[in-house]
Amino acid sequence: MTSHTNLKRRPYKQVLFVGVVLVFGIALAYKYAGRQLIADFEATKAAVVSDESNNLKTAWRGILDKQNAPVDIAVYDHKTGVTTQLSNDANAQFKTASIVKVAILANLLRQHATNGTGLSNYEDELASAMIQDSDNDAATALLETEGGNTQPDALFKRLGMTHSHMDSESWGYSTTTATDQLTLLKNIFYQSRVLTDSSRTYMQGLMNNIAVDQSWGITAGLTPDATVALKNGWLADKNGWIINSTGHITSKQSDYVIAILSNQNVSEDAGIDLVQQLAKATYTTLNAQ
Repeated sequence: MTSHTNLKRRPYKQVLFVGVVLVFGIALAYKYAGRQLIADFEATKAAVVSDESNNLKTAWRGILDKQNAPVDIAVYDHKTGVTTQLSNDANAQFKTASIVKVAILANLLRQHATNGTGLSNYEDELASAMIQDSDNDAATALLETEGGNTQPDALFKRLGMTHSHMDSESWGYSTTTATDQLTLLKNIFYQSRVLTDSSRTYMQGLMNNIAVDQSWGITAGLTPDATVALKNGWLADKNGWIINSTGHITSKQSDYVIAILSNQNVSEDAGIDLVQQLAKATYTTLNAQ
């Protein structure tokens, strides 16, 4: 004989069972939907990366195919997180010329931050002359303050710039790569665990106010709404001119850091023209997306 109590309880058990099944089913559906959303997002992100890099490389190759000078160019797009690099000579070694002055100052500021000190008035004057006017004597004096020509190697190590090395005798002959320069620029203009916020702000201010006669290179082709912070390097070498341009550019549609390295240019003007063609193509491509 079945009790009235059991008859009453059974519907509740059935309802509970159905409820558990429904909750489990909904959970599975959300889990699947979540995975699908993630997969769709990753696919979209990969497409953006592919399209942006392909567009940049196509534009760059159209210029480099007509050139004999070795070039290494790299761009980090802060809006998309995409890094694109291209070189037309995998065996070329790129000397820094005066773009190394950015690293010289960054390392000096790092040393002061470690010691809990600030720049002296004399160091401030030297730093301004070195970055804004590209004063070579100021660069040499600051390196002596730091402890010698190879001191920025410590900064390179901290930042993971594994392909950058100071020249112990001539700092202008230090070597680097475009992607290593992006690493340094990202630490200056975005965020850094090595450079303090005050150091970054100080460097940004100097690079935003370069002497007018040195505002060539990555400034080419910019629209009126764009702002630029840069440091260029130029040096006559035994195999031709070294022409480099690095920095940070923002506009209504773009925010990126860029490094263009070149050597064996037949003349200073030819090298500047090459760098500016690449810079203009980069700005046009990133602002067309």
